[in-house]
Amino acid sequence: MPKERPTPDPFEPEWLERSLDRYLTVGVFFMVVLIAGFVTYRLREPSLRSEALQQQTTNNTKYGRTLFVTSCSSCHGKQAEGGSGP
Repeated sequence: MPKERPTPDPFEPEWLERSLDRYLTVGVFFMVVLIAGFVTYRLREPSLRSEALQQQTTNNTKYGRTLFVTSCSSCHGKQAEGGSGP
């Protein structure tokens, strides 16, 4: 009958393995949180873009009217109906 070979001690201590498992668990948790955040952002993105476009159009219209009144209406009339300008 062959002799049983002695088993070597574990390469890494048990406390180190538990510590690594803890770090891996925390890493997986944060990865899941990031993925959920990206999915939430992706779902909200279309409405955010449409709201931004609407706000930008409103602001540009307001600035255009102000620019026309201050720079163009003296020649072209208040409603751009003509006047001294073409």
